[in-house]
Amino acid sequence: MSPELINSKSDNPKVDIWAFGGCVIEMLTGNPPYSDQFKDIRLVMINIAKGIKPNFPQNINSLTHNFL
Repeated sequence: MSPELINSKSDNPKVDIWAFGGCVIEMLTGNPPYSDQFKDIRLVMINIAKGIKPNFPQNINSLTHNFL
C-alpha cells in the first residue's frame, strides 16, 4: 500500500507505480517489501506512511536500483 493511500490522499498514478515497485522487489527476493525490516504489519504501515522506503535487494545492478 502506498503512502498516499495510507495517508488518505487521493488515488493517483503514484499509487500504481508504488505497487509495481513492490511487486518487482517481491519478484527479485521472493518476499514482500519490508519483510526484512518489520515483522508486524502495523509497523510496516506506519513506516510507509512516514515515507520510509523498503530495502532494495543487494544483488541488483545499478539500472534496476535506479528503476526502483
